[in-house]
Amino acid sequence: MKRQRLDALRQSQKQHSKNKEQQLQNFYLAYHADDKEAVWEVISRNRELITESIIWQQLLNEYFENLANNRADRADETLRALFYAGVVEQEKDGDSFVKELAIYYSGLPPLMRNKLAQAHNLLSEGNRHFINTDFVSASSKYTSAISGFQSLGNKWEAFISRYLQAYCEILKANNSVPIALEQLLMESKANGYLWFQAQVYNALGTCYTNITRTSEGIKNTTLSLDISEQINDHLGVQRNECELARQHLTVGATFASLNHLGRCMQSADRNWPGYRQMLRYYNTAGRVFLGMNNRYAAEAFSGAAFRLSKDEMQDRASIISTSLNLGDTYRKSGRNDEASRMYEISYKTAQAEPRIEVFRIREASAAAMLGNIYYDMKNYDRSVQYYTESIELHDELDSVVNRYDALKGRFLAHVAGGNDTQAHADLEEIRKSSESYRKYIREEGHRNTFFSMDQEFSDAAIDFLYSRKEVEKAFELSEATRARSLLDLIRSQARITSAGNSPEFILESVTEPVGIDYIQAKLPEKALILQYAVLKEKIIIWVISKNGINGTFH
Repeated sequence: MKRQRLDALRQSQKQHSKNKEQQLQNFYLAYHADDKEAVWEVISRNRELITESIIWQQLLNEYFENLANNRADRADETLRALFYAGVVEQEKDGDSFVKELAIYYSGLPPLMRNKLAQAHNLLSEGNRHFINTDFVSASSKYTSAISGFQSLGNKWEAFISRYLQAYCEILKANNSVPIALEQLLMESKANGYLWFQAQVYNALGTCYTNITRTSEGIKNTTLSLDISEQINDHLGVQRNECELARQHLTVGATFASLNHLGRCMQSADRNWPGYRQMLRYYNTAGRVFLGMNNRYAAEAFSGAAFRLSKDEMQDRASIISTSLNLGDTYRKSGRNDEASRMYEISYKTAQAEPRIEVFRIREASAAAMLGNIYYDMKNYDRSVQYYTESIELHDELDSVVNRYDALKGRFLAHVAGGNDTQAHADLEEIRKSSESYRKYIREEGHRNTFFSMDQEFSDAAIDFLYSRKEVEKAFELSEATRARSLLDLIRSQARITSAGNSPEFILESVTEPVGIDYIQAKLPEKALILQYAVLKEKIIIWVISKNGINGTFH
């Protein structure tokens, strides 16, 4: 039933969709009729930069094509249409970006046109590399375009190129916030470029989430959403709702995630965003429903994404990500053969393009998933092999969050395989990584949810240490993983924010629980502390006295 509904949704969207040529034709019809409402509707329908669907990009592409073919009169008409689009946009939302760009082009000396065409072509070449997920090559083209536009005084397309170059840095697994984005945000605010502000806020939201600063990610994405709604940017609304769904899912807030996803899909039903964006929405939907343990819905959406990438888009990068997601769904259902087949598709497709960095990132993710599958099949040596490959790739790419997940998997495989020495080494690395994440997740609710998802691993680690007679270390690990947000609230200042749907505590710092030596030093001579941990299959009880610590289990 869900698959039938998805197919019906796709058919409905196709009926309402317009390719770029049709969008531009509709714009010209409205422009020649001096119908500003119709022009605004076309402008609002799809403002995607990468595919160059946004109307002002299409007009500039046509302008340079007319110049190249010695059609000066038609080139001038294109600029008049560009100015008209800018006037309409400024009247509707107060944004003067397109109007200023049109004025710049209208006053352009003929001798500058060839140089500007070169910069414009570099920008388009960068977009083509971006679509193919070759972000290194895309970044190089954007950098050259920036130089060309700036030398000619074209700050507007230089803005666009700078933004896209910074976005490439994010997608290349750069674990920092590009300074260029903060600078672009200040400049776009100073100039009143609302649409551009929304793009930068969205990029900042993605960036902060990718480096596990999800609280700041949600804040920036929400700001982008607010502006997108204000300026009637349908695609912007969808992208931000989808990103908020992903961000809330990251911290385990599945119902908030589902709420944002629903709004994204409703908007997409009214305004078809194109295959590229729809693939993203399907992928996110599959992840959200998988997080809610609704395996049937997860399989329907993930399967739709995989078929879209394989049959209609025929895009390798999309095949890699969608097969990975579908594999996760099959694994959750216990269909390990199907899951391993999808992971192998992802793994081998990614391996075929080692020169593209993002393919290596996805190869690392697929290797981790194959590690999971072989762990489920109790083939622990093979599991460790794939986990190690994933960890090494993430080390090369400096991708700390995904490396953390692979480390946890390898620890469990070492424990199950009886390799205590390597299990201890992995556990120490995991403990350090876990502590580093607390300072980035600042909302109390998000932090609690994130670490509650980690509880199954924590229980296994405590049991491992206790069963190896390391009673004190098991106790300290138990202390490190319990009630830490309450401890932070007690020991440090916290503030309340209402940026989201409900008030939330913001934890300004991270405090460390005291060690066993400190506890024993403060304990009266004849006093005892009784503490316990409820694990999956046992209860461990510690008895702490002035002179030592003992443990038992039931």
